[in-house]
Amino acid sequence: MRHQPVDSSESLKTGSLEDIHPQCRMPNGYTGECKYLDKCKPLKEVSEKKVKTDNELLYLRESSCGTTSNYLYKVCCPPQSEWSKKLDLKPIPFPEIINYLAEPGSNGTSQKSSDDTKSTTVLRDGSNKETEECGVEVSGPKQDRDYGTADIDEYPWMALLEYRFGRIMCGGSLISPNFILTAAHCIETTHGKPAFARLAEYNMTSFPTDYVEVDGGATETITVSLIAVKWSEKHPMFDKNTYHHDIGLVKLAEDAKSSDFIRPICLPRYNFADQFDTNTNFITAGWGVHGSINNDIKMEAKLPYMPIPTCKRSISIPSLTNKQLCAGGVASYGPDSCSNIREPTVYTYVYEYLDWIDSVMV
Repeated sequence: MRHQPVDSSESLKTGSLEDIHPQCRMPNGYTGECKYLDKCKPLKEVSEKKVKTDNELLYLRESSCGTTSNYLYKVCCPPQSEWSKKLDLKPIPFPEIINYLAEPGSNGTSQKSSDDTKSTTVLRDGSNKETEECGVEVSGPKQDRDYGTADIDEYPWMALLEYRFGRIMCGGSLISPNFILTAAHCIETTHGKPAFARLAEYNMTSFPTDYVEVDGGATETITVSLIAVKWSEKHPMFDKNTYHHDIGLVKLAEDAKSSDFIRPICLPRYNFADQFDTNTNFITAGWGVHGSINNDIKMEAKLPYMPIPTCKRSISIPSLTNKQLCAGGVASYGPDSCSNIREPTVYTYVYEYLDWIDSVMV
């Protein structure tokens, strides 16, 4: 089945850029405008309450419609004509969050415990023993492009990580029903550890629901799966100064349900490093920054392989190792990371960490 996203953004109109706010879907199902939290009086008032109900916390989380390149929080705000009315705090229920909030003492960042027995064994090709399937998309033939918007059902293993107050700071890849592979610098941030993972996400401004056209012109809704994080772990040798061993794992509180939009990616079975040359291209996907613009829609880019010696000269970083490469792998660091696809970016070479990944997931 071929899925195409429906453009729900507001048409451009005369006025300053600050006056133009994309349309989005509020948690109660009504249409709102995606704007900074500080510019949305009703939600700002709720966010500033010292004591919030579970329903208010849930509504604020589901109101998130993206961040800026400076990580300023944006929410799906009711039209200003509705501000004098009482806010209808009846969000679309996410069972994962309700169960998470109901669990005594849960904070989404607990460490792995000895009684944590619910795990999935991942084979070296990334499949798990129950399904033995990974890296499979339902998309039809792909377009050959250097950079652009991904189809809504492409890269179904992509995940977004939520932190305090619903902030989106990092992405990752689903490698089993309950594990996400990410970077170590995403495990401990200025906003704490990841608390939730978003799966089946496409357009952050329409959170939690995307609207897509299927074969025949019909429209279907796809709701994001928001799952609490049980614990997260960074590589024990991670160095935040050199970004060596910049790899981490996020354990989900429950298994993600497989669908056309949620599927794991394979871990590399072989070491292909000797086969990489200047004709090798890699694909990167996600919601990274491009220039000064934070992408709200899932994007993809083709990145050519660059040998380590050339990469060292290009970005003046002498400390690269064979556990890193330029293009392909887990995004680590470089000139504005995803902001300039023409500049080399340093990535963590996942194959070199398979033993560590296996040891954490056992």
